Amino acid sequence: MTGDETAGDRTDGGRATGARGASASAGTPDETEEFRVHTTDSPDDGVRVFGRPLHASAERLADEYRNRDLSDFLAAEARRSCGSYVLADFAEEGVRLVTSPGYPGGYVAPLGDSTVVATVLSRALEYVPRERLSFDPDALERFYERVELQLPFTSVFESIHRLPPASYIDVDGGSIAEFRHFAGRGEGRPANLASAFGEIARPVADEDVLLLFSGGVDSTAYYLALDRHRGDGALDLAAVDIGPNANNVPRARRVADAAGAELDVFDYRWPPDSAATLDRLQRNLERDFVNPFAPSNGLDADDRYDIVCNGQNTDAVATVDMKRPQLSPGAYLYATRDFGGFAFKVAKNAQFTDPYVESETLRRLYARLALSVRDTDFAADPSAIGYLVGAVSCMRPTFVAPGDDETATEEVGTLLARTRESDLRTAIDVLNFYYYSHNMSKELTTFPVADGTRMSLPANWGPLVSYFLGKRRRFRDAISPKREIYEYVADRLGRTYQDAAFDSVADRKREMAAESAYKADLPLPLLGRNADRLDPDESLVVSMASDDELAADLRTRYESALGRVGGTATYHEARKLHRIVNLEAILSNVYG
Repeated sequence: MTGDETAGDRTDGGRATGARGASASAGTPDETEEFRVHTTDSPDDGVRVFGRPLHASAERLADEYRNRDLSDFLAAEARRSCGSYVLADFAEEGVRLVTSPGYPGGYVAPLGDSTVVATVLSRALEYVPRERLSFDPDALERFYERVELQLPFTSVFESIHRLPPASYIDVDGGSIAEFRHFAGRGEGRPANLASAFGEIARPVADEDVLLLFSGGVDSTAYYLALDRHRGDGALDLAAVDIGPNANNVPRARRVADAAGAELDVFDYRWPPDSAATLDRLQRNLERDFVNPFAPSNGLDADDRYDIVCNGQNTDAVATVDMKRPQLSPGAYLYATRDFGGFAFKVAKNAQFTDPYVESETLRRLYARLALSVRDTDFAADPSAIGYLVGAVSCMRPTFVAPGDDETATEEVGTLLARTRESDLRTAIDVLNFYYYSHNMSKELTTFPVADGTRMSLPANWGPLVSYFLGKRRRFRDAISPKREIYEYVADRLGRTYQDAAFDSVADRKREMAAESAYKADLPLPLLGRNADRLDPDESLVVSMASDDELAADLRTRYESALGRVGGTATYHEARKLHRIVNLEAILSNVYG
């Protein structure tokens, strides 16, 4: 059994009831980015913590794991865990792994006589012979076409599984003996939202924290919570200017001023004008799946910070997939005059409320009405399993995208089995956590920001996940899904968020129009850097196609991408084109 190590000492644990290993020694944990274990015939006993738990020291965490019943330990971590870590319990017969709710996710590759587990895909593939690697055609098609909707457990490869956060896996040599997920199964829940924010703020009170600040209500709430519970650590705010955007720098300045905070601004307009930034993006593209357009790529603060916090993902955890109106109905309609859109969004949001989830009759009625109006390309299944399959298939409960039925049903079955979750109402929140939240965290936090500081998403930490998962949602929440967060901000800011953030309806409309125009014509410098890899005759991906139909589809994609080199694309087109480059770059890096 071997575990790769990089910077820092390791934390090993000792043998005790319920866990494996020898005596512990304190030290600075390894980074989760470099986490990789490979089961071999050579034993390496001990408990080791990779990454950085913030709610407890690595040594204490290992000690609690050794001395508590496993179910109790997992329940405690589901409720309180802050930060990102992987706990590995090594022994001669295999390895047991626990990933925190804030872990970005990784990969598991059973190899027959051994298994490799790693955070970064390229590091896992280094143990997988190319001839043993094959694509899952359905997963590959989804990967290329549905950039935002990747399944939580399925990778593009048939033999490689995703390793999500808040998971426990028991690997016995070359096979998986047990694989379960424990998000939402914590010991109780915070009494209220203020308590939940306090529980994520206190562990970093004495850390030097940089908060990525868009000026949205979520990042504002995090600032107010972190500032309220600040100890000896610094707390600074940074906005990233990504060009015309509804989450723009002027708004961030207005809200920061209202909160009495200073704001640093970094530039990340596309394309980046820094060769060093493009070089770093290229290196990351060759290691794992990333989003080159993420604002955090432009963050290059000095290295005095212990952690960068990002408010991204709060929508997904707090409201599942409810969309705007996030404001009060009056404020939303006054700002947009969009009465038809308001009605449609409220109706769609209603699918995530408890009355809807609990009533198959209501689901059936909704399906009939919706299909007759605008969802004719989707199949409807108002049953309980259909509700969940629809959420996996297209993020619309009750509806199933063509061709996704079998794959989505398998994912739902996997989730329910691994979480041991039978309650439909809780299952949809848990499913969403492993689905959207995990994918967003993977893209944003696998690699450090430019100065090497680690980024984390507090929305995925135990206290907030425990508070929101399974929380009852009423029909009125379909009208204002984030009402509770707005109230929290207003209470601590001394004024409403809307009053602090917005200048006028005209300004808001101009911002949205400018963002649409900007995202309609984006250059593609990373395609140019990888033009040689887009030749279908030289492509590793195309050469690995298992049949003529898949090979023909891949050749078409590559020829189309090659034809776009030197050109421009819309934002969504660019994301798809970069997916082609991303997968090819990873395989070329490992096998090239």
